Amino acid sequence: MRDKVERVSAVEVSCLAVSVVLAAVVLVLLSQSRRSRQELRQLQDSVAALTRQSSVATSGESSHLGEAHGAERDPAHTAPPPGRPDQLVLVPTTGHVVEATLGAPLVRAVVLGHGLQRALRPESRDRVRALMRREFSRRRKVRQRAGRRAAREAGVHARSTGSVPSAEEGWS
Repeated sequence: MRDKVERVSAVEVSCLAVSVVLAAVVLVLLSQSRRSRQELRQLQDSVAALTRQSSVATSGESSHLGEAHGAERDPAHTAPPPGRPDQLVLVPTTGHVVEATLGAPLVRAVVLGHGLQRALRPESRDRVRALMRREFSRRRKVRQRAGRRAAREAGVHARSTGSVPSAEEGWS
């Protein structure tokens, strides 16, 4: 049983790591999707409320303006902002709201997918593998140096106290 546990290859470990990362990415995307849907519902409700308010306001104004100017106003526009009679404010449609709400998460997902695709290319994997190998060998050398230094200091300290035999006396 112990031999089977020790025979886990690097490919299996990397597959497991990639699976865990992909599972985390899926969970993050699902939570963002749920949050985006909630925001979309809230925005749709607020747009509907604003549309009702603007239709009530413009129906009263349009009948008044229609009588005064002889033409009805476009129902997609509201009254011009104060001080700027030449500009009209456009009420966003449901399509505009959906595009604005879902645009940012979609861009994030595309960027994440591109980054994962680039990271999993063979060139990137080889580069990362070489960097890891260099880092592991550097750490091993640091540990070996620290161990030798500790052994030297322990030997010097032990010789000064007389508990370790010197080189002339022998180590056996």
